[in-house]
Amino acid sequence: MRVGFVYSEMETLGVEHLSSYLKEQGHQTTLFFDPQLFNDTVSRSNAFSRIFGYQKRLIRQIIEWKPEILAFSVLSTNYLWAKNLAQQIKCVMDIPIVWGGIHPTLSPESVIELDFVDFVVVGEGEQVLLELVENLGSEKRLQTTANLWSKKDEIIFRNAVRPLIDDLDSLPFPDKGMFYSTMPYLSRHYTIVTSRGCPHMCTFCCNHTLSNLSGGKEKFLRRRSAENVIAELKQAQERYKIEDVFFDDSTFTYDKNWLKLFSQLYKKHINLRCFCWVYPAEVDEETVRYLIDMNIQAVEMGVESLNPHVRKKWLRRPHSNKKIQNALALFKKNRIFVTVDNIVGLPEETINDLEHMADFYNRTRPEKIYIFELRPFPNTDMFTLYSEYKKNYSADNKELLPFTLSSTSNKAYKQITALVCLIHLLPVKAVKMLLAKKWYRKLPAIDMYNLLEIVPFFINFLKPAKHKRWFPIRGTRHRYFFFGSKIVREFLLSISSDKLLKKIRSFFLLIKGEKKYSVIQNKPSGNVTGVDK
Repeated sequence: MRVGFVYSEMETLGVEHLSSYLKEQGHQTTLFFDPQLFNDTVSRSNAFSRIFGYQKRLIRQIIEWKPEILAFSVLSTNYLWAKNLAQQIKCVMDIPIVWGGIHPTLSPESVIELDFVDFVVVGEGEQVLLELVENLGSEKRLQTTANLWSKKDEIIFRNAVRPLIDDLDSLPFPDKGMFYSTMPYLSRHYTIVTSRGCPHMCTFCCNHTLSNLSGGKEKFLRRRSAENVIAELKQAQERYKIEDVFFDDSTFTYDKNWLKLFSQLYKKHINLRCFCWVYPAEVDEETVRYLIDMNIQAVEMGVESLNPHVRKKWLRRPHSNKKIQNALALFKKNRIFVTVDNIVGLPEETINDLEHMADFYNRTRPEKIYIFELRPFPNTDMFTLYSEYKKNYSADNKELLPFTLSSTSNKAYKQITALVCLIHLLPVKAVKMLLAKKWYRKLPAIDMYNLLEIVPFFINFLKPAKHKRWFPIRGTRHRYFFFGSKIVREFLLSISSDKLLKKIRSFFLLIKGEKKYSVIQNKPSGNVTGVDK
């Protein structure tokens, strides 16, 4: 059967694993990818996103390839994009559409009610998607397929969740070619996971909900053998000549015995620069030594909050600030580039907490600091806790921070988060003075995180990052698809024509939203109009 996968913005291992699993059983798969140019978390422009949108081209590709089923992998962050595109596809094609991924798993009730969604996969997808594909003509079988929700005549069939795949070594390696053929520049930077699940049940993460679905943390957390991971990386070296490795596990360092063995094998057989995610309480001298043996160049660590009470009560992260400080000191001592993630806008958080965060990072000096606003996702523990807390929240309580950065009353809040983002760029004494005299309140009340990401974005837009996978490559994606877009292609071809000035004028009028560019005014084809070929 011909199965089309639909995804946007970045590479995802989930789709790659599903594709390889289906291919192993003799099915055909392909990827329909939307780069979402100028419409992601860093580069957002309504005018440019309309001009360089790929959705019409995507629909044309789907019509031409003629899949027998379309599979969307959906996050809460790309839900609106998936909803819009699936609606458009249903208007021009009578094709079964299945949604899987984190958002449908956490919120299947709301997803299955969407008119354009025929099936919802809840939980791990390899086995259920294979059964769906092979039994697509048999409604009765699908109505009892574990992990699958379906509907008929306003009746919704909600099936139980099957046991998780215990032996991860039994799965085929991910189908990297489906993304590399669309974005060849990705092949230098190999993304891989060595485990499924997470040993930590943080309230803001989906892992605790997924753990409950599968019968508990012990069954939820599984890991591939070190030899199996090395075999995949060896294959990647032969096929793609990779330059570095991105270990995308929720936390890479939770099993010290496994890490010891893996570091030895990695050093012997692979020895490429690599990156991983770490959890503060797991970092000690022995762990760092194993990471150094692996040629680790950078890590990213979730700190989230430096108020121990807030961190324990609202995030379910019970370790101390001393653990965080020791971890940062070890990475700095061993010259490992460290990025720290932080969540702001948490319940009970105050301006003083963020001033303390600024002082802490000014003393410990991580190489990069990220600030993220709290976003309670559906059916997470944080969503429940936050909802209960908000009911009791009094707008008269001036000590507590507003819930969102978009609030009109939180200028000082934005200014202190701007300072936190700037710490790794400023001298220690300068930060001390800004804090002591409250001069940070002279800073602009803007989202400094996005502003700081614009610089590497434009650098990578002009020249793809060649050395470190852990720096943003969004600019690389934009550069690749921008110059491959029909509008830019036609514009470049027009340079030698006598209509150059007219086309330049039309191009800039289009950017301003004043006029449609003639190149995209295509004739109707079937039920689709204005589709970019």
